[in-house]
Amino acid sequence: MKANKGFTLLEILVVLAIMGFLMALVAPKMAGITDDATDKVSETNIMRMVSYMRIYLDQTSRFPEHLTNIVVQSGGGYELPTISDLDPKNGAETLAKKLDDRNKLKIHILSVAEATELNKMGVVNILNLNSYDRSPVTDTDRHPSMNRGIINAGVGVAMIGIGNHSTAAPPSWERASEENNWASPELIGRIILGIGPESGLITSGLINKAAYCPGNIRNKDNITYNDYIVVLPRLHATVKLDDYPFGTDVRAVQYKTQAVPPGNGYNMNSNHKRLKLRSFDLNKAQKTWEHTILGPNGFLFHERDYSWAIDLDGSDTIN
Repeated sequence: MKANKGFTLLEILVVLAIMGFLMALVAPKMAGITDDATDKVSETNIMRMVSYMRIYLDQTSRFPEHLTNIVVQSGGGYELPTISDLDPKNGAETLAKKLDDRNKLKIHILSVAEATELNKMGVVNILNLNSYDRSPVTDTDRHPSMNRGIINAGVGVAMIGIGNHSTAAPPSWERASEENNWASPELIGRIILGIGPESGLITSGLINKAAYCPGNIRNKDNITYNDYIVVLPRLHATVKLDDYPFGTDVRAVQYKTQAVPPGNGYNMNSNHKRLKLRSFDLNKAQKTWEHTILGPNGFLFHERDYSWAIDLDGSDTIN
């Protein structure tokens, strides 16, 4: 029998080159599909967590117990966990950079009235995150990770946009700068708590297990915290604090920017008009049902990126 003729080395190299060319064309499109699918799953998870939290509140008239207090206890004080620097080579930090970028987290020390109001909402027993991945505290200053705690006056929590971060008299508030790309200015002045596998939402049997953000799973070499987050309503006790940093008429205004059409000497790069979408009263206390859910990457359900500003004089105008 005549021997079958095989492929030559040159033919194999040509085929491999063609396959490599085709993969180069297809791979970016496939990556886009993966990113879109990841975003869709995360958005679906947020929507489901919103539904589950509402069901729990309807059934019990309170928030689940053992939510996660996303703080680090450093000796006798509190600090925020480390934020990802997007560099996997130096190890994973605790929180996603986008979570902090879009919500401007601050430490807030609870007053007696705030702790009492939280307790009435069912927020009593918590678990303190205590992630010490980059904290400079000594071993003697460390508290056990995920140890049980009680919401009382003097306890530190994470708050969006502002925070009374000192127990000194008078207390000192930190306030986020006025900048773009917030998740929503409506979230300013509200406490966040994580929904981990130990929370009452899971231990009650309402859902089987805690959901995790697929985007953060893919980025686990940069981020360790991956639970969804409940944003509590703005407390009546918070806006009534004597040193609350927003005056009576202060509002956060959400708007989008639209370029002025060319012509009449306008410069497309510098001329624009701002279309106001919504304004938020930063002094308004909220009802229990006005809570919302954040992804651990800082995004809201059906969120759209808009700019925002603070209207300091109550005129509903933006300078």
